[in-house]
Amino acid sequence: MPAHLHPWPSPADLAVECREMHRTLCVPSHWGGRWELTNQDTRLYWIIRGNSLVEHADWRQPLLPGKVYLIPAHMPSSYSCDEPTDIFWMHLGLRDLGSALRLTGLQRVLSYPVTDEPWMWSIWKRAWGLFSQREDLTTVWEMDALIRLLLAPFITEALASAEEDRCPQLSRFHAVLAYIEQHCGERLTLAHLAEVMHLQPTYFSNLFTRQLGESPLTYINRVRVEQAKRLLWQTDLPLQAIAQQVGLSDASYCTRIFKRLTGITPGLYRTRRPPILP
Repeated sequence: MPAHLHPWPSPADLAVECREMHRTLCVPSHWGGRWELTNQDTRLYWIIRGNSLVEHADWRQPLLPGKVYLIPAHMPSSYSCDEPTDIFWMHLGLRDLGSALRLTGLQRVLSYPVTDEPWMWSIWKRAWGLFSQREDLTTVWEMDALIRLLLAPFITEALASAEEDRCPQLSRFHAVLAYIEQHCGERLTLAHLAEVMHLQPTYFSNLFTRQLGESPLTYINRVRVEQAKRLLWQTDLPLQAIAQQVGLSDASYCTRIFKRLTGITPGLYRTRRPPILP
Protein backbone atom coordinates (compact mmCIF):
# COMPACT_ATOMS: atom_id res chain seq x y z
CA MET A 1 0.00 0.00 0.00
CA PRO A 2 1.42 3.43 -0.87
CA ALA A 3 2.58 5.36 2.19
CA HIS A 4 0.10 8.19 1.62
CA LEU A 5 -2.81 5.72 1.67
CA HIS A 6 -1.72 3.77 4.73
CA PRO A 7 -4.29 4.02 7.53
CA TRP A 8 -1.52 4.70 10.07
CA PRO A 9 0.52 7.82 9.20
CA SER A 10 4.23 8.19 9.76
CA PRO A 11 5.50 7.95 13.36
CA ALA A 12 6.59 11.56 12.94
CA ASP A 13 2.90 12.50 12.79
CA LEU A 14 2.18 11.16 16.29
CA ALA A 15 2.45 13.94 18.88
CA VAL A 16 2.18 12.55 22.41
CA GLU A 17 1.77 14.46 25.65
CA CYS A 18 1.81 12.77 29.06
CA ARG A 19 -0.70 14.83 31.02
CA GLU A 20 -0.76 12.81 34.22
CA MET A 21 1.10 9.80 35.57
CA HIS A 22 1.24 7.97 38.90
CA ARG A 23 1.50 4.60 40.54
CA THR A 24 -1.49 4.16 42.81
CA LEU A 25 -3.14 1.54 44.96
CA CYS A 26 -6.83 1.50 43.99
CA VAL A 27 -9.27 0.02 46.50
CA PRO A 28 -13.02 -0.57 46.16
CA SER A 29 -13.91 2.63 48.05
CA HIS A 30 -11.84 4.67 45.57
CA TRP A 31 -12.75 2.81 42.40
CA GLY A 32 -16.34 1.85 42.97
CA GLY A 33 -17.65 1.64 39.41
CA ARG A 34 -19.88 4.70 39.81
CA TRP A 35 -17.77 7.19 37.90
CA GLU A 36 -18.84 6.92 34.31
CA LEU A 37 -16.87 9.29 32.14
CA THR A 38 -15.96 10.10 28.58
CA ASN A 39 -12.33 10.98 29.02
CA GLN A 40 -10.61 13.26 26.54
CA ASP A 41 -7.32 11.48 27.22
CA THR A 42 -6.13 8.06 26.11
CA ARG A 43 -5.28 5.98 29.17
CA LEU A 44 -2.45 3.47 29.66
CA TYR A 45 -2.65 1.09 32.63
CA TRP A 46 -0.08 -1.48 33.74
CA ILE A 47 -1.72 -3.74 36.33
CA ILE A 48 1.00 -4.89 38.73
CA ARG A 49 -1.23 -6.85 41.13
CA GLY A 50 -4.92 -7.15 41.89
CA ASN A 51 -7.92 -7.26 39.59
CA SER A 52 -10.20 -4.53 38.34
CA LEU A 53 -12.79 -3.95 35.66
CA VAL A 54 -13.61 -1.38 33.01
CA GLU A 55 -17.18 -1.39 31.66
CA HIS A 56 -18.69 0.08 28.54
CA ALA A 57 -22.28 -0.05 27.33
CA ASP A 58 -21.70 -3.25 25.35
CA TRP A 59 -18.96 -5.11 27.22
CA ARG A 60 -16.99 -5.72 30.43
CA GLN A 61 -13.19 -5.87 30.27
CA PRO A 62 -11.24 -7.30 33.24
CA LEU A 63 -7.93 -5.56 33.91
CA LEU A 64 -5.57 -8.35 34.98
CA PRO A 65 -2.04 -8.40 36.44
CA GLY A 66 0.84 -8.69 34.01
CA LYS A 67 -0.78 -6.75 31.16
CA VAL A 68 -0.64 -3.23 29.76
CA TYR A 69 -4.02 -1.84 28.69
CA LEU A 70 -4.95 1.03 26.40
CA ILE A 71 -8.35 2.63 26.95
CA PRO A 72 -9.20 4.95 24.04
CA ALA A 73 -10.28 8.52 24.49
CA HIS A 74 -13.89 9.59 23.96
CA MET A 75 -15.31 6.27 25.13
CA PRO A 76 -17.89 6.28 27.95
CA SER A 77 -16.69 3.84 30.60
CA SER A 78 -16.68 3.14 34.32
CA TYR A 79 -14.09 1.49 36.54
CA SER A 80 -14.27 -0.74 39.59
CA CYS A 81 -12.21 -3.17 41.64
CA ASP A 82 -13.17 -5.62 44.37
CA GLU A 83 -9.68 -5.95 45.85
CA PRO A 84 -6.65 -3.63 46.20
CA THR A 85 -5.13 -3.10 42.76
CA ASP A 86 -1.61 -1.74 42.24
CA ILE A 87 -1.51 0.24 38.98
CA PHE A 88 0.97 2.30 37.03
CA TRP A 89 -1.04 4.65 34.82
CA MET A 90 -0.71 7.48 32.32
CA HIS A 91 -3.20 9.87 30.80
CA LEU A 92 -2.03 10.73 27.30
CA GLY A 93 -3.02 13.51 24.99
CA LEU A 94 -2.50 12.28 21.43
CA ARG A 95 -2.27 15.62 19.70
CA ASP A 96 -2.53 16.26 15.95
CA LEU A 97 -4.72 13.18 15.83
CA GLY A 98 -3.53 11.75 12.49
CA SER A 99 -2.19 8.43 13.69
CA ALA A 100 -3.98 8.73 17.03
CA LEU A 101 -7.31 8.27 15.28
CA ARG A 102 -6.57 4.60 14.85
CA LEU A 103 -6.65 4.37 18.65
CA THR A 104 -9.26 7.05 19.34
CA GLY A 105 -11.69 5.46 16.90
CA LEU A 106 -11.72 2.12 18.67
CA GLN A 107 -14.57 1.28 20.98
CA ARG A 108 -12.80 -1.42 22.93
CA VAL A 109 -9.82 -1.85 25.21
CA LEU A 110 -6.52 -3.08 23.76
CA SER A 111 -3.92 -5.00 25.77
CA TYR A 112 -0.65 -6.87 25.54
CA PRO A 113 1.12 -9.16 28.03
CA VAL A 114 4.27 -8.07 29.82
CA THR A 115 6.84 -10.69 28.82
CA ASP A 116 9.89 -8.91 30.28
CA GLU A 117 8.89 -7.50 33.65
CA PRO A 118 12.30 -5.96 34.59
CA TRP A 119 12.33 -4.09 31.26
CA MET A 120 8.77 -2.88 31.81
CA TRP A 121 9.66 -1.70 35.31
CA SER A 122 12.58 0.24 33.89
CA ILE A 123 10.38 1.97 31.29
CA TRP A 124 7.62 3.01 33.71
CA LYS A 125 9.94 4.05 36.54
CA ARG A 126 12.11 6.11 34.19
CA ALA A 127 9.01 7.74 32.68
CA TRP A 128 7.70 8.51 36.17
CA GLY A 129 10.99 10.12 37.10
CA LEU A 130 10.98 12.25 33.96
CA PHE A 131 7.35 13.26 34.47
CA SER A 132 8.16 14.76 37.87
CA GLN A 133 11.10 16.81 36.54
CA ARG A 134 11.08 20.31 35.17
CA GLU A 135 10.67 20.02 31.41
CA ASP A 136 13.60 20.70 29.16
CA LEU A 137 14.22 19.53 25.61
CA THR A 138 16.11 16.39 26.64
CA THR A 139 13.39 15.38 29.10
CA VAL A 140 10.64 15.93 26.53
CA TRP A 141 12.41 13.84 23.91
CA GLU A 142 13.18 10.97 26.27
CA MET A 143 9.63 10.94 27.67
CA ASP A 144 8.25 10.90 24.13
CA ALA A 145 10.47 7.93 23.25
CA LEU A 146 9.38 5.95 26.32
CA ILE A 147 5.69 6.53 25.60
CA ARG A 148 6.16 5.37 22.01
CA LEU A 149 7.77 2.16 23.29
CA LEU A 150 4.70 1.52 25.43
CA LEU A 151 2.31 2.33 22.57
CA ALA A 152 4.11 0.38 19.83
CA PRO A 153 2.62 -3.08 20.61
CA PHE A 154 -0.89 -1.67 20.19
CA ILE A 155 -0.39 -0.41 16.65
CA THR A 156 -0.67 -3.70 14.78
CA GLU A 157 -3.90 -4.64 16.55
CA ALA A 158 -5.30 -1.17 16.05
CA LEU A 159 -4.55 -1.27 12.34
CA ALA A 160 -6.31 -4.61 12.03
CA SER A 161 -9.40 -3.41 13.86
CA ALA A 162 -12.70 -4.05 12.17
CA GLU A 163 -13.88 -0.64 13.37
CA GLU A 164 -11.68 1.41 11.04
CA ASP A 165 -14.69 3.00 9.34
CA ARG A 166 -15.38 5.09 12.44
CA CYS A 167 -11.98 6.82 12.31
CA PRO A 168 -12.53 9.00 9.22
CA GLN A 169 -15.78 10.21 10.79
CA LEU A 170 -14.06 11.06 14.07
CA SER A 171 -11.31 12.87 12.19
CA ARG A 172 -13.87 15.52 11.23
CA PHE A 173 -14.20 16.42 14.91
CA HIS A 174 -10.50 16.75 15.71
CA ALA A 175 -10.48 20.55 15.50
CA VAL A 176 -13.60 21.06 17.58
CA LEU A 177 -12.59 18.51 20.26
CA ALA A 178 -9.21 20.20 20.56
CA TYR A 179 -10.93 23.58 20.75
CA ILE A 180 -13.25 22.42 23.53
CA GLU A 181 -10.36 21.07 25.56
CA GLN A 182 -8.27 24.22 25.14
CA HIS A 183 -11.11 26.65 25.84
CA CYS A 184 -13.39 24.76 28.25
CA GLY A 185 -12.82 27.45 30.87
CA GLU A 186 -14.50 29.98 28.60
CA ARG A 187 -18.09 30.41 27.51
CA LEU A 188 -18.70 27.97 24.64
CA THR A 189 -21.75 28.31 22.44
CA LEU A 190 -23.15 25.85 19.94
CA ALA A 191 -22.89 28.48 17.21
CA HIS A 192 -19.20 29.03 17.93
CA LEU A 193 -18.38 25.31 17.92
CA ALA A 194 -20.33 24.81 14.70
CA GLU A 195 -18.30 27.62 13.16
CA VAL A 196 -15.08 25.75 13.97
CA MET A 197 -16.34 22.95 11.71
CA HIS A 198 -17.93 25.31 9.16
CA LEU A 199 -21.37 23.80 9.77
CA GLN A 200 -24.81 25.08 10.69
CA PRO A 201 -25.41 24.78 14.48
CA THR A 202 -28.33 22.32 14.28
CA TYR A 203 -26.57 20.06 11.78
CA PHE A 204 -23.36 20.23 13.82
CA SER A 205 -25.18 19.29 17.04
CA ASN A 206 -26.96 16.34 15.43
CA LEU A 207 -23.78 15.09 13.75
CA PHE A 208 -21.75 15.46 16.95
CA THR A 209 -24.35 13.56 18.98
CA ARG A 210 -24.59 10.77 16.41
CA GLN A 211 -20.82 10.25 16.14
CA LEU A 212 -19.76 10.75 19.77
CA GLY A 213 -22.85 9.39 21.48
CA GLU A 214 -23.70 12.51 23.48
CA SER A 215 -24.61 16.14 22.89
CA PRO A 216 -21.96 18.87 22.60
CA LEU A 217 -23.07 20.36 25.93
CA THR A 218 -22.78 17.03 27.75
CA TYR A 219 -19.36 16.45 26.22
CA ILE A 220 -18.20 19.96 27.23
CA ASN A 221 -19.36 19.36 30.79
CA ARG A 222 -17.53 16.01 30.89
CA VAL A 223 -14.31 17.74 29.80
CA ARG A 224 -14.83 20.38 32.47
CA VAL A 225 -15.48 17.75 35.14
CA GLU A 226 -12.34 15.84 34.11
CA GLN A 227 -10.27 19.01 34.48
CA ALA A 228 -11.94 19.69 37.82
CA LYS A 229 -10.96 16.19 38.96
CA ARG A 230 -7.32 16.90 38.21
CA LEU A 231 -7.39 20.15 40.14
CA LEU A 232 -9.18 18.53 43.09
CA TRP A 233 -6.43 15.94 43.41
CA GLN A 234 -3.42 17.97 42.36
CA THR A 235 -4.09 21.27 44.15
CA ASP A 236 -5.59 22.68 47.33
CA LEU A 237 -7.65 25.26 45.45
CA PRO A 238 -11.14 25.87 46.87
CA LEU A 239 -14.03 24.56 44.80
CA GLN A 240 -15.14 28.07 43.82
CA ALA A 241 -11.76 28.75 42.19
CA ILE A 242 -11.74 25.37 40.46
CA ALA A 243 -15.28 25.90 39.15
CA GLN A 244 -14.37 29.25 37.63
CA GLN A 245 -11.14 27.90 36.15
CA VAL A 246 -12.86 25.03 34.31
CA GLY A 247 -15.88 27.02 33.13
CA LEU A 248 -18.52 25.77 35.58
CA SER A 249 -19.32 29.32 36.85
CA ASP A 250 -19.52 28.72 40.61
CA ALA A 251 -19.20 26.06 43.31
CA SER A 252 -22.92 25.28 43.42
CA TYR A 253 -23.24 24.70 39.68
CA CYS A 254 -19.95 22.77 39.63
CA THR A 255 -21.23 20.47 42.38
CA ARG A 256 -24.50 19.84 40.52
CA ILE A 257 -22.80 18.97 37.20
CA PHE A 258 -20.00 17.01 38.91
CA LYS A 259 -22.47 14.83 40.84
CA ARG A 260 -24.67 14.31 37.77
CA LEU A 261 -21.73 12.96 35.75
CA THR A 262 -19.80 11.07 38.46
CA GLY A 263 -22.38 10.13 41.10
CA ILE A 264 -20.47 11.87 43.92
CA THR A 265 -19.74 15.43 45.03
CA PRO A 266 -16.42 17.20 44.36
CA GLY A 267 -15.70 17.23 48.10
CA LEU A 268 -16.12 13.47 48.40
CA TYR A 269 -14.07 12.92 45.24
CA ARG A 270 -11.20 14.92 46.74
CA THR A 271 -11.16 12.67 49.83
CA ARG A 272 -11.06 9.49 47.73
CA ARG A 273 -7.71 9.98 46.04
CA PRO A 274 -5.92 6.61 45.98
CA PRO A 275 -2.59 6.59 47.79
CA ILE A 276 0.44 7.23 45.57
CA LEU A 277 2.95 4.42 45.98
CA PRO A 278 6.73 4.85 46.08
